[in-house]
Parts: sequence; C-alpha cells; structure tokens
Amino acid sequence: MTREMFVYPWDAYDEGLEVFITHLHEMKISHVSLAVLYHHARILLPHNPVRKLLLHKGGSLYVPFDPESYGLMKPDQGTAVPASFVTELIQRLKQEGIGVSAWSVLLHNSVLAQKFPAFALENVYGDSSPSNLCPSNEAVEDYAVQVCKDITKAGFDRIDAESLDYAGFLHGDHHEMQAYSDTAALNRWLGLCFCPACMKKAAAFGVDGKKLKSQVRKAADALLNLKPIPQVDQALLEAYDTFRCVTVTNLFRRVEAETGLPVCPIVWAAGGANPKESGVDPEKIKPRQMILCYPASPEDTSSFLRRNQAAPSAKTEIIGGIRLMSPQTTDSFQVLMYEDAYRKNGIGHVIFYQYGMAPKPFLDQLSLYAEGGGCG
Repeated sequence: MTREMFVYPWDAYDEGLEVFITHLHEMKISHVSLAVLYHHARILLPHNPVRKLLLHKGGSLYVPFDPESYGLMKPDQGTAVPASFVTELIQRLKQEGIGVSAWSVLLHNSVLAQKFPAFALENVYGDSSPSNLCPSNEAVEDYAVQVCKDITKAGFDRIDAESLDYAGFLHGDHHEMQAYSDTAALNRWLGLCFCPACMKKAAAFGVDGKKLKSQVRKAADALLNLKPIPQVDQALLEAYDTFRCVTVTNLFRRVEAETGLPVCPIVWAAGGANPKESGVDPEKIKPRQMILCYPASPEDTSSFLRRNQAAPSAKTEIIGGIRLMSPQTTDSFQVLMYEDAYRKNGIGHVIFYQYGMAPKPFLDQLSLYAEGGGCG
C-alpha cells in the first residue's frame, strides 16, 4: 500500500524538521501533499508541541511570488511559518526520498471573494459568495493559472488542486448558519452560480440561463418556505451542469499546460456529494491521478467507490482519501481498516487527512503497522 499524507507547513516547522521527517519514515509515508495556498481557518492542532490553535488567514501563499505578475487579484504572503521554510522543507523531503505535491486551495478564498465580489459566485438571488471565486470569470481563471505557475517554481512534483470548481452554497466562511435539514436541496438551489460571466458562458454553450434561473428561483423560494419544490427542467439543468464541467475541465488543462506539472484534482464526494454539480467531471478531465474524498467509514468504502465509479478511465489512478477525523474516523482501529477496505477494492494508493489535525493515536497506528499490511 502506497501512503501519502496531507501536511501543513507549520506541522513540520513547529515539530522540527528532523523529528517530522523521522515520523514520516516511521509511518512509511512516501509522499506528502503540502499546503502552500490555503483558506481561512481556525485549526485545532492536538499534538503540536508549540501551539494548539492556529487562526489562519485565507488566501495565503507559502512560496515566493512577484505581486506585479498578477492583475487585480493576487495572493498574500503566508505568515504562519517563515517564507524560506517551505523551500527548505521541499528540499529535505526530496533528499529523504519523499515526494511532495502542492496542496493548493485555489478558488475558495474569503479575502479575494470579499474584496472583489464581482468575481465571486452569485446565487439565484443575486447574493455574492463571501468565500468562493467563480471559475467562469476570466480574471479568476488568470489568477488561478498565475498562482499555479508560481507554485510550480518551488520544485513540486504535482499540484493537488482543491476548490478548482464552482463551490456551491454549503462550503462557505466561518460560522455557517442556516435552519434547513435538507442540505442537499439547499446546496443545489442556492449553490448554482448565475453571475454575469456564467450567464454569458451558458449562452455561448446554447444554454438558456435566464430560463433556468427563473425556475431555480422558484425552487429556492419553495424550499425556503417549506413548500413542495416545483419541477425544474432536468435537461436544461443538466446542460447548465455540463457547461460548468467543460469550464472547469478547460481550466485544469490550462493549468497543466502552463505549469508543466500534472494536476491532481481533490474530488469531494463525501456524504453523497456529486462532484459534477460543482463542475468537476473526472471523466472529462481524465487526470493521471485523482484524490477521492472521503468514505464515511471503513464499512462504507466499497459502496463509496461504487457510487463514484471507482475510476474515470483506465489511465487514471485513484488515490483513496482517508479522513483521520470525526465523524469518518472515531477510533484508532479504524485507520488500518480503511487501508484494508481500499485494498480489497483494488486501490493500492491512499492519502491521509491530515497530519497536524489528526489525534496522535490515529497516527500511531500507521507507525505500528508501518508495513501497510493491514490490521489482521
């Protein structure tokens, strides 16, 4: 079993580089996905020797970059660790034979979405997202490509792209507050973007965005008033989803073309989420690798893979996500059960989320069974 691990740069900085690398070897981690562009978050770090709580500023980039190479939108320099540390960390990981990819949260950016609401997602009521940029906008596309080009210069093997999509409604900013239990419907009808850029692109694809927006508005009104949701033209809705998937696919391909690195989509499929509703269609993107996140439990892994068709093509390698946090993982014994479940389904490559946030007893399981041979 090939093991990867999501890592924050402050995980290594606070623990000390040599201690951190020793722990990776003990757990037989052969590749890390290092957060270099990250969103706003209040992060609990249960086994960090320096700090247990970190308030992270969104849109922070942890590699050198030239602000003059950007248009209106540009990242902020990350401050949670010294600017030179990520370069040092990448070099040391490679010296130790550990691969390293750039975990990049690209369009989920509260700082830029609030500073430039015209570039943010816009729901059916005309509200701009306070936390997510819209990939239909050319300025957003240019920003994403430029930041990936800067990330590439740091010497990574791969870009692990998170939120290179239409984010929807539920994954927003701090203190999310809403009163509805049907979150799938809430995300569907309030998550669709109808900003001017989306409407223009929809029209170019021959999709009647105005007609769909009217129907979605009625559906949203009914949902918010606890009334039966009226029928929405499914063919029209599917056509709108398709143009979004084409837009995101083209953006993935542009990033690969202009960086020269493989781009690995981090595909959110937890809780029955349909990635295509966020514009992510692995069958269109056809990446070399994709990270599939996350089964609800070890016992759910088989059905989770079936729901997501296991692999978009024979040339795409699935990296099975294992979330070492509640509610997906609540007991240490489950850690190796996930590996066994993936192995039984023909997946020999996994990635664990996340080194700094996982309770230490969960990480200890990886050291105890470092050969990756299962828990039996």
